Amino acid sequence: MADALIKSNDEVGFKWPSTSPLKSETHGADDVGIFARGPWAHLFTGVMEENVIPHLIAFAACVSDEVSCDSYQKEA
Repeated sequence: MADALIKSNDEVGFKWPSTSPLKSETHGADDVGIFARGPWAHLFTGVMEENVIPHLIAFAACVSDEVSCDSYQKEA
C-alpha cells in the first residue's frame, strides 16, 4: 500500500485525501512569509495571514474599492 501511495503522489493529477470530506474547497488563512522590494514594500514584510495579501496588493496598486488612493498619490 505504501508503494502505491509513493507512486501515485508523483502524478500530475494526484489529490491528497482530505481529513474531513467537504463539498467545496476551503481557504486555510494560514500564516505565510512575505517579502518585497520597491514601492509599498513596507506593507509586505514578515509573516501575515494569507487572506490579507490580496487586499494589500489592491491598496498598493491603487485599485482598492475600500480605500481611496487620492490622498496617497505623489505630487509631480
